[in-house]
Amino acid sequence: MRLQVAVVVLAIFLGLLYTVDKPDDNINLGDRPKYDVTDLKTPKLGEFGYNLFMKAANTWPLGKFILSKIKKDSDFGVVEKMAAKLTNLPLFVPTLNPTPDDLSLAAATKTDLSTFLKNTPNYPRESRGENNFRFVSVEDIMEAYQSSKYSPMDLVREIFGAAKKSNEGQKAINTIIRINETDALKQAEASWERIKSGKPISALDGIPVIIKENVDVAGYPTSHGTNGRIVGREPVRFDAPMIERLRKTGAIVLGKSNMKEYAVLPLGINSFWGDARNPYNYHHETGGSSSGSAGAVAAGLVPLAVGTDGGGSIRIPASLCGIVGLKPTHGRIAGSFTTVAVAGPMTATVKENAALYLALAGADARDPYSVYQPTPHLHGFNDISDLKGVKIGVYKQYFNHGSDEAVQAAQAAVDALAARGAEIVDIEIAHLQVLDRAHKITIMSEFANTVHPVWLESYSELSMDTHAPILLGRSFAAKEYIAAQKLRRFLLQEWDSLFESSVDVIITPTTAIASPTISHVVDTTIVSQLMRFITASNFLGMPSITVPVGYTNDTHLPLGVQIIARHWQEHKLFRLANAIEQAMLSRGVPQKPEIFFDIRPKQK
Repeated sequence: MRLQVAVVVLAIFLGLLYTVDKPDDNINLGDRPKYDVTDLKTPKLGEFGYNLFMKAANTWPLGKFILSKIKKDSDFGVVEKMAAKLTNLPLFVPTLNPTPDDLSLAAATKTDLSTFLKNTPNYPRESRGENNFRFVSVEDIMEAYQSSKYSPMDLVREIFGAAKKSNEGQKAINTIIRINETDALKQAEASWERIKSGKPISALDGIPVIIKENVDVAGYPTSHGTNGRIVGREPVRFDAPMIERLRKTGAIVLGKSNMKEYAVLPLGINSFWGDARNPYNYHHETGGSSSGSAGAVAAGLVPLAVGTDGGGSIRIPASLCGIVGLKPTHGRIAGSFTTVAVAGPMTATVKENAALYLALAGADARDPYSVYQPTPHLHGFNDISDLKGVKIGVYKQYFNHGSDEAVQAAQAAVDALAARGAEIVDIEIAHLQVLDRAHKITIMSEFANTVHPVWLESYSELSMDTHAPILLGRSFAAKEYIAAQKLRRFLLQEWDSLFESSVDVIITPTTAIASPTISHVVDTTIVSQLMRFITASNFLGMPSITVPVGYTNDTHLPLGVQIIARHWQEHKLFRLANAIEQAMLSRGVPQKPEIFFDIRPKQK
């Protein structure tokens, strides 16, 4: 009884401490944009205090009070206030029809996957820069197969050993969590027969790919990063649509990668599978929720990976782990997970990211939002020496709202593009704070709906740091969700008009900070800093990419730059990302991670 009373008292006290710098309630849609982005501020609690607080938040009626207090202090009410001023209907899925120019360019530009891989320079491979380091590339593996230095079976066996080693000892990085060795070897043998006979399906034939644990892969359970006692008890029977497409290239679907439980936070912590750890610094975050995919590529365990992104879950870990990550247009890769979450490629280089994008993207009748899209292409990918005519939007207040090192690294990328002739355009973007709150209402509501059966059956099976997003998501009313979707339509029109009238892309740092140290006590200030530049692409459906552009001085942790484009214009992202990647070689990017595995088998 005393413990229960203590929990109640502590929860009330802590609930009253939840505060945030609130934006102006006087919303005027016609005003000049006011920069209003603030971080959520919550009490700094130890693990014991955090757990008590979450238990209290799940106790009626105290929990209702606590959640209402959090929502009020976090100014979620601004979403309804602004929506009340709008006359448009809600938009529940952030799709836009391609423009006539999009369709005609796609029809005129045929990008064949194999031709692209074989004939396009891979700058980190061609020039090792100042550090004499580069990741093992798809080309390295292709050439080894062609010259019979080693076979796909040799390679996957090497990966089996490296993956096992990477999960053992005092510096286990916990990135790859499931490999069906028999199935992987069977795929490798089939690839080798095709390659030996001179009939590979594509240039990805025999190339291993790791898949995030929340994506269906036939023969594997899909437990969404949980302990598998509630969901993922049995292997699924069918591949997700993008995995079907991937298999048609001959790529080896190697296994499953670690993730934040139910993808609820941009972190790599996982109480059941072990925390995914950053190969550049073992004590630091990979970021998440596609933590294992990012960490596995950065550690050299695989050349290619698939992640999902509902609130930066590809771009954040890709940036923190020093690799390339694409969040595509909503519907570009069939099989969207929610109205904010899509799958995308995660790789060591821009060229390989583009190649995996070609393999994954395309229409599928089972996903109606994927059907009406331009054929995926890479127009202009190699046209990077002269960027005249390209307009790059920079909102200076937004861009500069990060740590000095994050901003300076991103500015180096902007300067590199300007040096090649791109025009840097000063822009302003209104309602960024409202957009962020509307995204949070949407993603948490949809997440809570997805996990509802699990919550009812046994919420105690979920880790404590997963409870807060569930409880908040369950607390939002239908009117709040609909208000967010009214804002979605309005804000999508605003952003699309900006692209149409003023710029080709918008550029920001990917995250406001470098990778934080690992902690199971969720610090919402850190979460806000990781997601500061992220949510517009998810909420409004636009494509965006992150590219590594430097490292912190003391901890040598990676830093990234993000490029955002109009719907269906991934080719613009890849062109500029390719230019940035080449320019960054002289700045010592990439650097070798502290934990790295060279998976190439020794020559027979």
